[in-house]
This record gives sequence, C-alpha cells and structure tokens, in this order.
Amino acid sequence: MQILVPDGMVVGLKLDSGEMFERLLVEQTIALQPATVSVLHRRHQRAMNTRDDCFGEARLGQLVETHAHLPSDELRERVLREIAAFVGDAPQHDDMTMILLKIDEVSEAVA
Repeated sequence: MQILVPDGMVVGLKLDSGEMFERLLVEQTIALQPATVSVLHRRHQRAMNTRDDCFGEARLGQLVETHAHLPSDELRERVLREIAAFVGDAPQHDDMTMILLKIDEVSEAVA
C-alpha cells in the first residue's frame, strides 16, 4: 500500500482571490489500474477518542487495505463505523470529508 501526502496549500481557505492557487496548481494524470482504491480524506485520521488518542493515518490506511475487496459503499460504511467505534462518546471537534474511488475495471478511452 502506498500512502501519498500532498504538499502545498490548503484548499478551501480564501487566502486571496485565487492567484496563489492557480500559481501552485499542478495537474497530473495518473494511470488507474484494476483493484485501485483511493481515499481522499480530510481529517478522518485526526478523529479523537475520549483519551485524546487520534485514529491516525496508519490505522486508516490499514483499514482500507484490509477491506479493499469490499464494494465501495460497504468500504465507506466500514471506515465510518470503525471511526465511530474508535471515537465512542467523544465530541466531534472538526469536520470530516471523504471521497472513496475504487476502480474495478479499466476500459479503453473513447476518442
């Protein structure tokens, strides 16, 4: 499993009228292979329990890797259930966003 951590500015903060974002934006094309699972998330790894322990990047990565065989909707629910179980009764201290992309098969591009 490969965990990629992007560098650069935070998206969503209106630091200026967009010039900095345009200057720093780098467009990349990646080859998608069958059985590829990508999770784009914001702050899931920072979910904290009542002891102030963080869920953590490694735990999130291991969870996705272990259950990558599940259909995307089941994988999403599994991740959310595991985080909820970890957090328990602790209040949510920040927002969380997740985009789960699962490639089952790759077809030829249509021109």
